[in-house]
Amino acid sequence: MNRENKQAKPSLAGLAKAAPAGIEWLVLAYLLFCAWQARAPLAPVPFGDPDTWGYINPALSWLSGEGFQQTNGRDWLYPGLVTVFLKTTGSFAGVFYWQKALGYIAIILMAVTWRIWVSLFDFSPWVRLVVTLAGAFPIWMQAVNPQLIFLESALRPESVMQFFGYAQLACLLAYCRFRWKRPNELLAITTAAGVLFFAFACLLLKPSWLFAFLATVAPVFVGLFGNGLSLRARVAGPLLGMVLCAVFLWLPAHLWFIQDKRSLTFLPSTLFTIHSRLIEKKLTADAAAMPDGDPEKARLEALLTELRSEMHIAETIQHNYEKLGFNPDYLFYRSHIMISLYNYAGADPEKFRSFCIRLYLATALSNPVGMTNKVLTQMSHVLLPAGSTFYRADLVWKKVANSTKNCFGMDVVSGYTPQVQEMCRVYLDQAASLTDHLPELHRSKVGRNCSKLVTRLNIPTMVLFIAAFVLVLNRQPLAPYRLAAWGAMILFAAPLANALTVSLVHALDIQRYRISLGGFLLFALTAMAVFVLVVAAHYLRPVAWKYLQPLVKRYLPTRS
Repeated sequence: MNRENKQAKPSLAGLAKAAPAGIEWLVLAYLLFCAWQARAPLAPVPFGDPDTWGYINPALSWLSGEGFQQTNGRDWLYPGLVTVFLKTTGSFAGVFYWQKALGYIAIILMAVTWRIWVSLFDFSPWVRLVVTLAGAFPIWMQAVNPQLIFLESALRPESVMQFFGYAQLACLLAYCRFRWKRPNELLAITTAAGVLFFAFACLLLKPSWLFAFLATVAPVFVGLFGNGLSLRARVAGPLLGMVLCAVFLWLPAHLWFIQDKRSLTFLPSTLFTIHSRLIEKKLTADAAAMPDGDPEKARLEALLTELRSEMHIAETIQHNYEKLGFNPDYLFYRSHIMISLYNYAGADPEKFRSFCIRLYLATALSNPVGMTNKVLTQMSHVLLPAGSTFYRADLVWKKVANSTKNCFGMDVVSGYTPQVQEMCRVYLDQAASLTDHLPELHRSKVGRNCSKLVTRLNIPTMVLFIAAFVLVLNRQPLAPYRLAAWGAMILFAAPLANALTVSLVHALDIQRYRISLGGFLLFALTAMAVFVLVVAAHYLRPVAWKYLQPLVKRYLPTRS
């Protein structure tokens, strides 16, 4: 009998030790089930829009044997992925399934990222389980968010951005763990290389990741200094990462990507149209400073007259740029001002590029108050976000269906191979049928209410986290929490730096930009809130025990 009891005790102890991990796996399985259930109503037809042609034409031209042709200035990585998706499946439905699979993997990577961050604390298994389960909230919100599901199913770089973004963040937090908490040379080298590789991939997918790229690769270069690992290991990681970036991300673009002229003019045109209101004031001041007989003054005043006329139209027509106050898309795509500006700059792509960038910088330097106001106004979308940033279900599916079936026509692929033409014909037929079978994604009342709650707690969470962060850095008893504090700060830096890049170059008025970074922001805010609670618990635990101890002694007496 005693032997049986002795054998039972280790088994119960082992069960208690394994239970937290088992619960974590069950919760992850449930989150994946929720993600599958939320995506089930969608037909295997990737959604299109006016930008779609710029992303799929390089793939179609490659598959037709005409080279990897850049279109509308879009960078090569997402078109390259579309090429792989089409080549391996032979249909646009394959693109849908590939992106859907990467979406599921992104959910797993979110869980991995959160679990690595939790491992930066020194918790007992059951406390660690509680903190780990807190991460299920942002993961669930992303898994069932109809707007993110829509982006995941679209022919846009945003469809794979969650996968690459969380792959980078997982590598980054793992690097912090294996560089400073549990030094391990091989894992530190591997994860450092992964950070650089996935960060550069994110930058190629979305140039708006520029400042996020800088913020998230910085820890790898900080890791070059200090003890814990040998100098060889500290240097090998970044070097391996740069080699991987050069071979797999930089070299293909220079070997196979046939660039178009739009690659030179797209960013300059964007800078001009988005900041045209400020630029108009700068050019007006320049014209006023010129002597009356100067021929250049007449040219500039003619350009200004046209710009003011087009700006009036851009301000009065329907648009969704609530804080910007006018429609830059009209100036970019439909007005004549860009042609006039191109001719004014010298009717050459290089001259046009230099002129617009110089004009943008000169405007920012001559009117720093106006530029700062524009940036801060756009940043308010993130600092004071609407609930739709975190959860949005009011998609106009009829508009989506019409945009998909009109994203390109068969006439533009008439020169391609019969196989590619048939692939496109099948896709357009399926896209046309979407109008008769509109998807109905589940609208979660819990998701809407949670998103509203997050908007109310956003600023308090940021303020409390900054206070806790400063406290942890300055109080020696809190030193064990410092690496986790930096981890949460890194998670927050990614969406914040992304938003800053967009605010400087473009506008966060575009819902798509806010939604794509909203998942990262909610993930970071959850980590920040948990960190605040952990620091608070550190100080409240002795106080709580002071009042709980008499109750424990009274109702749970120890054996004599």
